[in-house]
Amino acid sequence: MNRAAIVLLVFLSNAAWGQDAKYSSADEALAAEDYPAAIEIMKKEARRGDLRAARQLAEFYRDGKGVARDPAKALDFFLRAAKPDIRRARFKKGLPEAQLEVAKMYRDGIGTAPDPTKAAKWYRLAAEQDQGEGQLALAEMYLQGKGLEQDYAAAYRWATMAHNNLVEDEAETAARIRDEAAEHLSEEELAELKKDAEEQAGPQAL
Repeated sequence: MNRAAIVLLVFLSNAAWGQDAKYSSADEALAAEDYPAAIEIMKKEARRGDLRAARQLAEFYRDGKGVARDPAKALDFFLRAAKPDIRRARFKKGLPEAQLEVAKMYRDGIGTAPDPTKAAKWYRLAAEQDQGEGQLALAEMYLQGKGLEQDYAAAYRWATMAHNNLVEDEAETAARIRDEAAEHLSEEELAELKKDAEEQAGPQAL
């Protein structure tokens, strides 16, 4: 292939990629404050299975950053980022930050109808990845029997874990939920729960 043909091929390739040709990544486009280009790059990355790109797109649609605010699209992209992907080791459990956002949107009815049951499902997935905020929300839902069956032992367990992972006001809230759940448990049940907590995190956890 002669030089002229190579130049023509490069030109056509760049024209086909459009804005993407300016930047090697969405981060570069964002640094240049070229949001349309960044969004197009992230969409391509999200379609290829990059959960981080899907989460960032969701945040843009949630906040109206570089695009018109669209809660329904935000939820769609948060869901893509939240779903476990067993094909990719680093994404096999989904992104816990995205799972928290999905849970909040189902809880509050943002971009969708309120659905406490779905909210509890996504809070659990985040909680199982040691997200204190998810653990706290799940503890409260078990305590109130909202979105899932009331279970004081589960409320106590998740509140204890949340208390160990959170600070200040949130840690105090977790302690309150834990103590309120404890009022509904027998001495034997409490002893078993405390034993489990010690085995998982040590005596200082209580």
